[in-house]
Amino acid sequence: VPASLDLAQCAALRNAVDAASMETLDSVDGLLEYQLTLTSADFEELVGADAFARLNFLAAEAHAELQSPLRPAAAAAASAAGIAASPHPLTEEPHEIFVRRYSAATRPWVGFHFDRSSLTMNVALSDDQGLEGGALLAIVGGEVVRCDRAEGTATLHASTLLHAVTRVQGPAARYSLILFYRQICPAAAHRLVECSVATMDLLYPPEEGSYSCDACGDSRRELEEQGCRSMWHCAAGCEYDLCGVCHDVGLADGVEYVSVR
Repeated sequence: VPASLDLAQCAALRNAVDAASMETLDSVDGLLEYQLTLTSADFEELVGADAFARLNFLAAEAHAELQSPLRPAAAAAASAAGIAASPHPLTEEPHEIFVRRYSAATRPWVGFHFDRSSLTMNVALSDDQGLEGGALLAIVGGEVVRCDRAEGTATLHASTLLHAVTRVQGPAARYSLILFYRQICPAAAHRLVECSVATMDLLYPPEEGSYSCDACGDSRRELEEQGCRSMWHCAAGCEYDLCGVCHDVGLADGVEYVSVR
């Protein structure tokens, strides 16, 4: 979405991160984040209430467009198991907002990763055309796609999109604004429902890739070989799944999710 923020708003956010101290390590790769985390009030003060409201409106539209309705058999199975057939409309503000700076001398890149939110908004605060490196990459349809953006352009995507930023090599810095909307499992304390393999196969058709345990990573076939006959699935529609062993380990370790049989 071009011109999601104007040039003055982009400059205000760049100045804010440039003035901040950098001491926190990133959760993706353990390097210094070189980012400034903002509250909603801080962000609104920097860009204005109208701009913040516009971004939230764009996020709600994108969230609605990204939701894929379940097939009738899957919807019936989800309803019988007490699982949301589709997530509720996005009405809340982002739960996390930060501005990040990339440069050859500080944080030059970030590797491929997934986000832990239902929707990510990534706004370019600098023009990609003036950079050496620092490109936003995404895996789309099994191929690496480069997203070249003008300053102020917003890119919105689901948490399931694998993405990265290439190494910044020149003297110019790359700046971006990230807004995370709606926490998903395991960060969110959602209810988990025990589902049979037959129900899981309806929710995740084998011809579309099936499912795996989000804790240990074992695939459906590996779990079946281990004698797994059910999975714990997020009732809020996060597509978060645990095998029985990992679910019980989580409970023993004090993981804060609500589980029902």
